[in-house]
Amino acid sequence: MARAPRITRTTRTSRTARTPAPAAGRVKSSRKKLGRGRRASTGIDIGTFSVKIVSLYGDDAGQIDIRKVTVVPLTPPAGPEYPEELHQRQKEALKEALKKHGRLEGTVVLGFPRDRVTVRYLTLPSSNPEELREMLYYDVERHVPFSMEELELTYQLMERLGDHESRLMMVCAPRKEIEPYMQMCQEVGIALDRIDMDVMGDAAAYSRSLSPEETAALVNFGRSSVNLSIIRNGQLLFSRSIPVSETRLMQGFPGAKSWRDLQGRVTAAGALNPAEREHFAAWVENLSLELLRSVSGFLCEAPGQKIDRMILFGGAGYFPAGPPRGLNLRIQTKTTIETAMNGELPPGHEYRGHEVATAVGLALRGLDKSGQGINLLPETSIQERVQKEKSTFRKNVAILMFMILSLLGGTAYLKWYEHYLEYAALENFYAERFQQAAELKQMQKKLNTVENYLNTRHSCLNVIQAVLEILPPKTYIQSMSFTKRRTLEIIGQVLSEKEVQVIFDALNSLRPKDDDQPFFVKVTTDSTIKNLDLGGVSNFRVHEFRITCNLWWEDTKKK
Repeated sequence: MARAPRITRTTRTSRTARTPAPAAGRVKSSRKKLGRGRRASTGIDIGTFSVKIVSLYGDDAGQIDIRKVTVVPLTPPAGPEYPEELHQRQKEALKEALKKHGRLEGTVVLGFPRDRVTVRYLTLPSSNPEELREMLYYDVERHVPFSMEELELTYQLMERLGDHESRLMMVCAPRKEIEPYMQMCQEVGIALDRIDMDVMGDAAAYSRSLSPEETAALVNFGRSSVNLSIIRNGQLLFSRSIPVSETRLMQGFPGAKSWRDLQGRVTAAGALNPAEREHFAAWVENLSLELLRSVSGFLCEAPGQKIDRMILFGGAGYFPAGPPRGLNLRIQTKTTIETAMNGELPPGHEYRGHEVATAVGLALRGLDKSGQGINLLPETSIQERVQKEKSTFRKNVAILMFMILSLLGGTAYLKWYEHYLEYAALENFYAERFQQAAELKQMQKKLNTVENYLNTRHSCLNVIQAVLEILPPKTYIQSMSFTKRRTLEIIGQVLSEKEVQVIFDALNSLRPKDDDQPFFVKVTTDSTIKNLDLGGVSNFRVHEFRITCNLWWEDTKKK
């Protein structure tokens, strides 16, 4: 059985309290002081039916001490609900949760719903963080139906593929979706440091219970949707928000307000009448099909991968007698499907550990010191907060100096205050000039990026665009990589060998617009027949090809 993150606090307990031995790699709390690099963090999970806040401490050795957990249910709506009404109820619950929880310690991380973001995995020809971000700005419009002015864009580096190539996860969301969450936090007095995806919190929490070699599918049952996350070695390999809701399940059980009211009935023999049993079976069937479709899609995109474990958690993910039989049969016969066991919460708390796993994981994400993780918080908000902190610091210094100089003498203070005003005026003047210089520098950097990657004949983006335009409609591209800008290697899959030949011929004759010289001087290909395992359901035969193209340059003209 998979355990939810162990949620304990460093307090003295009674003799009757049960304290299980912590498992290796779990989120655990020690009975001793944390070691070096002690840092605080707070995770906030704003859901459809509850608000959860978790504060914890961590150290450089990976030791975790969870100090406080607060859960406040949302007031149920009286009738049909609109987004504005939901945000208002969430704000009221967040305000109450903040009042109960008290001070938010350390880095404050807010979880953003997975169903409101776009996630893409990209391979780009650079390893420089600034260049990667600039490339994303030019590439993102191909993936989302919004302009850059309407989007907040961030990314997380997955791995470096040599010195000149990187694989990363791009995350973007419309600013109009982010602003309500920022506004409600601002109105209740919460200063956010990061806005992360809620599924990244799931991955951070449960990755501590998995070995680096295991690939696990995390299924988080929310009230309005089910989030599927596939993780390996702490990285999110795949995610999807599935529109199978607990609310839809409750419609077949009159009088039931939540999944908790049904947990005993759906596992006890004879507890459901025929109509309820049929409704529950249909709900499980729909969920099984959606999970199967998602898992099969991931396996097609990641040949050679397999799902070792599937862990069910969240409000409706707790099955006391194990997962429903229909769910276990439909997913994958070789994959173990488990329900997360109960975690250890602070004494007297009514919520199970797996129900607050997302908030725990978000707090764990806040312990990362690298600053390279996902952050959907607008850059302007970050800068405003920094300036506000600087202004507060200067005011505090001025007040302290006033008190000191008042003791030393009024005349000395007046002279100092006159100089202080002059210094403040000069500081503001140069701050504006530095800001203008920074903006000009950033603009120049963007222009250089455009010149290097768009305006040259053999730029990476130019070549990729030309290649993508000539590919047959049903071609699946696994990777496109450049070697020192001289060689392009394409790996992909098609349905027939004939399509491989079509691609090969098209690449041989590919030419830039208004140019007689071809893109490539030599094209070689190799293809193999491969069977895709779709999770025990069926096998699918495809032709996997590897095409190597040598780019045409001026120095190759005479050869």
